[in-house]
Amino acid sequence: LLDMHAWDAAKVSIMWSLLMQRLTEDKEFRTILESLSNTHILHFERSGPRSFWGGVYRNEVIEGQNVLGKMMMELSGMAIASNVLISLT
Repeated sequence: LLDMHAWDAAKVSIMWSLLMQRLTEDKEFRTILESLSNTHILHFERSGPRSFWGGVYRNEVIEGQNVLGKMMMELSGMAIASNVLISLT
């Protein structure tokens, strides 16, 4: 049985770990994120306003928390910064 309170407390941290691992290991993923700098990312989900990880775009407004989209935007900046650091060394 899933302990929802434990999951709610840990899910963002777990997702960060997974995304950082993918950023480190997946060159294509990193390249895509680098190309999306200064782009608003929406993780689309049909559940709309109820969505935690994503949302929908309706009437020029994002409905839902879009946590994964926000994480991807932050990761995009990290990918660019890490690429610059690698280039400088």
